[in-house]
Amino acid sequence: ALDSISRSRNKILRSVEDETNSYQDQLSALQQLLALDEQVITTNQSALDIYSRQWDEIRQKITAAFGEADGLISKIMNGNVSPEGYEDIFAADSNGNNPNTDLIDQAMAIYAAFTQQEDALEDSINQRTEDIRKEFEIRISMIKASVDEVGADMDKLQSKMDIKETTGQMITEADYQRMIRLSKEQISLYYDQIDALEEQADEVEEGSAEYYNLQSQIASCSNAISQCERQQAEWNEEILNLPIRRIERYLELLKHIKQDMTNKIDEQSSLGIAATKEQLQSLIDI
Repeated sequence: ALDSISRSRNKILRSVEDETNSYQDQLSALQQLLALDEQVITTNQSALDIYSRQWDEIRQKITAAFGEADGLISKIMNGNVSPEGYEDIFAADSNGNNPNTDLIDQAMAIYAAFTQQEDALEDSINQRTEDIRKEFEIRISMIKASVDEVGADMDKLQSKMDIKETTGQMITEADYQRMIRLSKEQISLYYDQIDALEEQADEVEEGSAEYYNLQSQIASCSNAISQCERQQAEWNEEILNLPIRRIERYLELLKHIKQDMTNKIDEQSSLGIAATKEQLQSLIDI
């Protein structure tokens, strides 16, 4: 069963490591890997439980057969039982046979299998931890790419708004609303990033350098969210001030028109030409 899982794992792993695949495809493949990891862990744990029971049973047999022989169990666990110091145990019967030797050899074989299975279980748990880390890294990369994409859209829109301002055009409520919408998208992505960071923090040792690095990234995301919220508040204030800005621009326009008319009348006067009734009325109307 584990051989079949290993073959499936290698096939899926190639999809994860293929950088031509989208982040979403890589994540999907990693989720399949994590499912296989759970199967391997479950299989290894079941095997370890069997070996553990076998070891407990044969250890009881040895204790029943030889009593609390000095250090015998420890030597079996170390795999180095020798006749020295255990002459009674290793003494052959009249036919030259010694069933005790078979029992001890069996015990050493079971314990060796038990420890090997412990290592296999630990390796499978470590593999799952590594795959969880890979999943986290891809999630973060995908979220950051989306944040950058939204940021690029905001930069383009801001450039258009700057051009409007420099060319004397009015920045509209629709412009500010688009900026607010994009900013809200960024906030949503930052919350997704915080979720991924917090999940990864649960997988590492609290107080470790990696743990504090993750906490620092969480704090950075929270600060970015606060900055987005401040920007949204500023844009909402700009929207509220738009009617006043329109009036101010209209008054400024009238001021320029009146000044142009005044200059024209002054120019006419310097040439001895009197201002017309219509010109004077226009100045009054303005």
